[in-house]
Amino acid sequence: MPKLVSTVHCDPLEEFQSKKIRRFLINFWLFALKRYDKAICLNSHVSKILNDRGISSSIIYNGKNVEFSDLSELNNKIIRFADGRNVIGTYSVLKPVKGLEQLIEYARIMDESKCIVIAGDGDLMTEFKSKICENSLENKVLLLGFVKNAHNLLPVFDVFVMTSRSEGFPIALIEALASGTPICHSNIPQFLEFKSKLKYTSEVYELDRTSSLSEGLNSCIKSLFSMKNSAHNKSVYLEFLTENSMCDAYIKYCYEIN
Repeated sequence: MPKLVSTVHCDPLEEFQSKKIRRFLINFWLFALKRYDKAICLNSHVSKILNDRGISSSIIYNGKNVEFSDLSELNNKIIRFADGRNVIGTYSVLKPVKGLEQLIEYARIMDESKCIVIAGDGDLMTEFKSKICENSLENKVLLLGFVKNAHNLLPVFDVFVMTSRSEGFPIALIEALASGTPICHSNIPQFLEFKSKLKYTSEVYELDRTSSLSEGLNSCIKSLFSMKNSAHNKSVYLEFLTENSMCDAYIKYCYEIN
């Protein structure tokens, strides 16, 4: 008999933050998942949440074939803004779960040798613009807005930072590993799992602790990743995180479940 399988690409308990009926939506989602024979998750944190609620789940990591092309106009804009400073960059939807307000807070104490570039749009754009203006951070933080194929900005970033409060398996992490750009990310369970399982090189900081974020970023910049570390992260991507790797895992799973 055919099996009914669903994929779960995020932490259900962290979704619908802006919805008034958030609790209802979460409970309805979890109830619906119980109708499936199996759920495929992107990390063990979410898998445990589902298993604890009687929803059978397995884990398959995301995969993507990453190709880079030149975004010359935007890259030149970033280079002009940086004016010789180290570029701490990220790209993301601007919503609370991504934790990007930590970068605005960090910018207040950041020394003049660094600048921050954020690509992306979302609910928090107006709030971020106000905070940047209120704290006179216009020369420290550049908001690019939505950028199509934003991973092409990675070559001009000295450090790629991920301030997430929750994740599934972020495509941006795959892209950063493929680029060899130094990575600094938060210490949420998902990132700690990925780093432990995949053995990539990155700096890890304590979520919502500005001094820890500063230390992690400074460590990345001081080392600016040796060629060895950059090559290692690229090899992790090629071995585990391409589309072929993901497809092979799904095909194997389909044979096993039947």
